[in-house]
Amino acid sequence: MELPARAGPSFSVQPMKSLPCLSLALLLVPTLVAAEFTPDAAIHHAATHQPELAAARLLVVEARARREQAGRLSNPALQGQLQPNAKGREGTYTVTFVQQFPLTSRLRLEKAVSTQELVAVEAEIREAERQLTREVGLRCVRWLALDAHRRLGERQSAVVRELATNARNAANRGESSAIEAAQLELEASQLAKPQLHHELERTTLAGELRHLLGLAPDEALELAGSLPIPELPPPVPAELAQRPDLQAATARAQAAEHEVALARAGRWQDVSLGLGAQSDRLEDRPTGFRTENSVAVQFSLPLPLWNRQRGRIQEASLAAQRARAEATALLARGFNEVATARAEMQAALRLHDELAANLLPKARELEEAWGRAQALGQVQLANQLRAREKRLELESAQLEALREFHLARVRYLTALGQPPFPPHSPATP
Repeated sequence: MELPARAGPSFSVQPMKSLPCLSLALLLVPTLVAAEFTPDAAIHHAATHQPELAAARLLVVEARARREQAGRLSNPALQGQLQPNAKGREGTYTVTFVQQFPLTSRLRLEKAVSTQELVAVEAEIREAERQLTREVGLRCVRWLALDAHRRLGERQSAVVRELATNARNAANRGESSAIEAAQLELEASQLAKPQLHHELERTTLAGELRHLLGLAPDEALELAGSLPIPELPPPVPAELAQRPDLQAATARAQAAEHEVALARAGRWQDVSLGLGAQSDRLEDRPTGFRTENSVAVQFSLPLPLWNRQRGRIQEASLAAQRARAEATALLARGFNEVATARAEMQAALRLHDELAANLLPKARELEEAWGRAQALGQVQLANQLRAREKRLELESAQLEALREFHLARVRYLTALGQPPFPPHSPATP
């Protein structure tokens, strides 16, 4: 997946009259360039540039190093002994090579534990990526919804300002009441308040997205596109076994099972085997000194009489039981997330369709009827203003339903372990 080119204004190089002008232009250029992403490009950029995720990936390297070290024999020991006779020149010299060997499958179990821990760490990194995808996707939906609200507010403000201007001109000519013109001007001023609130929320979202995308705090950020027409994804069986958090929980449970077997194997400590060579220097009078050489095999077996690992075995068994229960609970929570998100999508879609098919057309017809009646002087302007206010409320409610649908859709797809946005999907205007 390729990242979008960072958009910026085009510049034409003109001859500079002085060096200060060139320095000023160079200082202004970075502030004019903004990072622009589509939702899927933002998710890809976050997965490859988020500092916390990059640091977490080092855990995989650590787990691989632990697996490499696990399951190895202890180093052998070379023992030596010099035993001279204090009354003469006789003595005994001994050299022994000692190696410890496990009587049980301890080394194999240690390797199995470290392997499952590596699988769990790799799955946890993928789970962190899934959670990052979910957070970026939710904020992209909120960002695009705010842009839609802003565009709706701009259209509303333009209509009201035009009506206010016409009413003021008519009042100046004595053709209408100045009160009606003041009422429209007040309504135009009130429409600026939600726009400021949206701008504040957009600033907050920009800060959160900069952190998730790994951008600098002062770097400008733009998100291209708009929320598409809501369409319910086809129902699919919730195959959650491939979700990384469930894979991590399963690997942790398997590692805990190996820990139980390892604790039982730890009741028998390693046996020691040694091979030694001994040389004795003896003096026989009157014949002189003679040397006697011998070879010895050494054997040491620790007996589990006082420490039978009962506490360690019980602890490992309870930890394995807890890991299995956590994996089961996580699976149930995953199914609940999928079902809840799909129900939220269905509810938001019903509300959106009801507004689009029934309520909004009726509100527009009513507003047009009041407008025609007001133009003929049959009703007051307040009636038309109330009809317009109701229509604007319904349009805002439709945008809210659209936003809630796409928020639920992001939660639904990420709960299934799927990407929330199709790669490089064109935005629907």
